[in-house]
Amino acid sequence: EYKIVPNTPIYTAIRTLLKLDTGNGVSFDDNPVIFPTKYASQKTPYTMTVNGESSVGDILLELGEILSCDVYYNEYGCLVFEPADELMKVANKPILWTIDDEFSDCTSISYEVKFDEVVNKVTVVGANINGAIVKHTAINKNAKSPSNIYMMPIRFEYISDSHINTNALCQTRAEYELQKKSIVTLSYSIAMIYVPFIQSNALIRLNDRRKSIYGQNLFVSSVSISSGSTSVTATNIEDLPY
Repeated sequence: EYKIVPNTPIYTAIRTLLKLDTGNGVSFDDNPVIFPTKYASQKTPYTMTVNGESSVGDILLELGEILSCDVYYNEYGCLVFEPADELMKVANKPILWTIDDEFSDCTSISYEVKFDEVVNKVTVVGANINGAIVKHTAINKNAKSPSNIYMMPIRFEYISDSHINTNALCQTRAEYELQKKSIVTLSYSIAMIYVPFIQSNALIRLNDRRKSIYGQNLFVSSVSISSGSTSVTATNIEDLPY
């Protein structure tokens, strides 16, 4: 069992967790951590515990949630904490690869909408500051998105977090959660040739003349490489709320 006490710098908590012994004298991860400098002064708001019911990974993800950061490993094997505002600017990310049906790089592609998991409205309620409760509601109003509130019934998620103490932070968290939900529920599954440098949280471009798709930019949410092939899960950026 290992405890992180309140007011521990979050970056320190991350590095300490990764240095823990896996049980055979080897630490979990000695690689550099890519962490946003703007959160250098952020501290843990409560006690966090690694025990039989949780793992180091669970706590790392929870720390990312406190900061409204995506947490993932990049192609160099480094743990990355990417701020929410980067997730909002998907159109500005680099395009790492173009999939073209005229070539043999793509072996299969399918599109799925998980209707039972769609969320198109998120309200975040934070602390009571001098009698005023900070809060914000983010709504998917993107006319191009198949899950917007005009094309689907409102699917609502309520988040209460007393550690959020400004309306601006509530807005960041609400928009971040709405964007994350859309990435998960509106997705392409693509099987392709081995492409080692495709990574999560970047863009790839799709040309599929059979389906009249030209220059469609997809946001990559996960990558799996095995046996000389690459499997990618991605979302059309036009489907996202932001």
